[in-house]
Amino acid sequence: DGGYTRAMAKVDHGCERSYALVDCGPASYAYPASSHRRTWRSSAKRVLASVVFRSTGIACLVVALFGGGLCVLLDLPDDPWNSVVDAVMLLVLLFFVAELILRLIVEVKEYPLSSLFWLDVLGTASMVFEISYLLGTAGKINSPDAGADAVMVRAARAARVGARVGRLSMPLRIPAIVYAGGRTSPDSGLSARILGARVTLVLSSKVALLVSAVVLGVLVSTMGQYPDGDQSLKWTTRKLEADYARAYHWVSNRTAAAHHDSAISTTLFEGTVEDVADFYADMRYYPYMLSGFGREVKLEGRRALIPGAALVQGAEPNRKQNVLRQLVSRCLVDRPGCEGHERASVYFDCTAAARYDAATDAIVVLFIILCVGLSVWDISCNINRMVVAPLEKMLKTAHTMAAVLNQAIKHKNSKGEETERENEADDNDEPEEDEAELLERVFKKMAALTHLFVEQNVIDDARMRDLDAESKGVIVEMMQYARREVRKSTAKGNVFLRGPSALMDLPVRPEEIQSWGLNLLSMRPPDQQKVVEYVMFDSSVGLSSGRHLLDQECFRVFAESVRLCYYDNPYHSFAHACDVVGSCFRLLTQVQCEEWLSDVEIVALLVSALCHDIGHPGKTNPFLVETGNELALRYNDKSPLENMHCARLFEICSDAKTNVFSKFDRAGYKQARAVCIEGILFTDNARHFDLVKDIKKVHETYSDLCEVQMSSPESLNPQYLQDVIGKNTMLWIKVILHTADVSNPLKSFEMNKLWAMRVVDEFFAQGDEEKKLGIPVGMLNDRDKVSRSGAEHGFINFLLSPLVISVVQVFPTLYPRAVQMASNMVDWHQHWMRDSQPSDEDVKKREADIEKVRGQVNELDPTRRLRLTAGDTSVA
Repeated sequence: DGGYTRAMAKVDHGCERSYALVDCGPASYAYPASSHRRTWRSSAKRVLASVVFRSTGIACLVVALFGGGLCVLLDLPDDPWNSVVDAVMLLVLLFFVAELILRLIVEVKEYPLSSLFWLDVLGTASMVFEISYLLGTAGKINSPDAGADAVMVRAARAARVGARVGRLSMPLRIPAIVYAGGRTSPDSGLSARILGARVTLVLSSKVALLVSAVVLGVLVSTMGQYPDGDQSLKWTTRKLEADYARAYHWVSNRTAAAHHDSAISTTLFEGTVEDVADFYADMRYYPYMLSGFGREVKLEGRRALIPGAALVQGAEPNRKQNVLRQLVSRCLVDRPGCEGHERASVYFDCTAAARYDAATDAIVVLFIILCVGLSVWDISCNINRMVVAPLEKMLKTAHTMAAVLNQAIKHKNSKGEETERENEADDNDEPEEDEAELLERVFKKMAALTHLFVEQNVIDDARMRDLDAESKGVIVEMMQYARREVRKSTAKGNVFLRGPSALMDLPVRPEEIQSWGLNLLSMRPPDQQKVVEYVMFDSSVGLSSGRHLLDQECFRVFAESVRLCYYDNPYHSFAHACDVVGSCFRLLTQVQCEEWLSDVEIVALLVSALCHDIGHPGKTNPFLVETGNELALRYNDKSPLENMHCARLFEICSDAKTNVFSKFDRAGYKQARAVCIEGILFTDNARHFDLVKDIKKVHETYSDLCEVQMSSPESLNPQYLQDVIGKNTMLWIKVILHTADVSNPLKSFEMNKLWAMRVVDEFFAQGDEEKKLGIPVGMLNDRDKVSRSGAEHGFINFLLSPLVISVVQVFPTLYPRAVQMASNMVDWHQHWMRDSQPSDEDVKKREADIEKVRGQVNELDPTRRLRLTAGDTSVA
């Protein structure tokens, strides 16, 4: 079955190539999930998707997060562990750089400059703080006075932690973010899940970026914490230097005054050192060595002792980064170790504090990972519930629709085999698509298929087979099943000034002309013409338009010429033309035409109604085409009768005596001609469903405005008037004329019956001639087979009710016509049962049709809608 079956067959037989979505039309497009050619892009994608690469990435991530801190926590000695850690961290850095490049290659549209990209750049760049010979702290003694602020080191580590946290959620989302390029399923859920995963990835990366910013901000705010911002360190060195200087001066004075050579000693500095040791005894950092506070000093060649430095002599920490060297601000006395640019210093052992910080950092990282992981899980669950699940259902429905549409439109493509071969070549040549591109192409395809679908006939072949003969006759003969025409549109003309009213001598009262029970068949043609002249000049519409645009005497001569051009057919006669004029007048009045139609358009529409069947031979378009009639040849079988009616109208107007448009200016005449041509051409029943579809399209587009208008049908809503009516004026002109032309079932049942019998008589006369000519007899034309009362049921059910229902949805003031139509349908059903004695099965079918139409009409009841709006559920 074209491309659809071909794509499915490839999946079912387990071929090497699989397809993410199957084709849904004759111009088959199958989208390959993988390619045999190992292009650089597909190779990079396979590398990223491989288990080895992902496992390595997770391992590198763990090392980057916890490697440096673990060395501090375990207090591993600098030699040889610094070299080992540097080598490992360099490899991790290179891996992150490679991953960044691969993602730029694979995700060329989505990844660059995205939130995840900046997280990766930040995390990769932060690795320089883990390598000792770059910006790392391992193997380096910290000194606040040397500019190596440990707070900033910890802030940099926090930035790295925050950036890498975004990637730590990868194990939770790997199946959704990266999928192998091998086999894929035609199941629509695949694309839906991947789309959901991508949305989750974007949102979670933003969450990770926010967490990184929060962590960085929190740690920067702790710059005053111990030991980096501890002013006691400076106080300690200052106190030691001051007391050492006092001791130095004391022994200096004593040595100068002494008359012996023995060394002078003092415990002044020793007491200070003891106090310092006691001060740091309960802290996580403490001094372990004094430099520049020598025990023995030389004074004028004599030896003096200032003991105390030995009291804090301890073991050197295993890691130099755990050493904090605090220099004295200035040397108060020059001595060895504190003279010139060399200054005394106190070395603090911060191993315990560093291990505590490392443990805290690890706990913070794990907590952030937990928070991000829970956030990602919550985001993923919500996206699955709100996006993925509905999208999977939608795509499955789309696949079902695709199969149906494929059946409906496959006959429109005459190059199916060629297209299949072209698409197979495309499958091998085109690069692999990602899921977003795949979905975009599928929805474009569905849009194209839907466009083709709405151009098809509403009645499919299967339903046609189940219809009775009369209904088939309505569809085939009157609607000319499967014909397509091109629609046109135009703009409104100029609005002219209104004038005073006048009355004419009429065969009936004006009130009767304004009613749907007017019986023109009981009048002579001159009286029928008077009714038309009343509508054109003395009715509410005529007074406001025709009286100022038309010359009354010219119109009278024009109308007489038109009357003489109508043949004495049972139905398509001058009486029918006058009846359509009256129906147009009533429809125009009920839809408040003066609010949205110009005078030119109103007059042109009424003139079109009078001439819409002028010169009608009493035969249908299919008969003219079948017999090779001159009109069919002249108009290339395209609405030959309607084209002839238009031409005949303007042939009459070519004579100055009968030029009904003589008072129009150039622009007005051009607009009137466009209205006449468009209106008359669309009285061809072959264009009936084109018109219905256009009405439905407008209603669906502005359904909210139509609902508002239905709640208050007597006054036109300004927005409804602008968007629904004003933007589609020519459509509504065609709708009014066509509705008036087929409006017999909208009249009282008595009038409906009179006109319907004439229609059948004309059809039967054509059928008799078809039999004489030996050509196929139309389904409605065989008097030996067609039930007179049964034919009207099919006409209302298949042709009229879709039109009327759609029109009332836009113009709710016409609701009473829909009610009358449903009532007439019931009356015709009763006549049909008496005349035909049908089977129970046929009766049930027609009763179901009646109930469907009555239900549709009931849904349009404005009062019912008002009661529902007010909360009266009893009408539901």
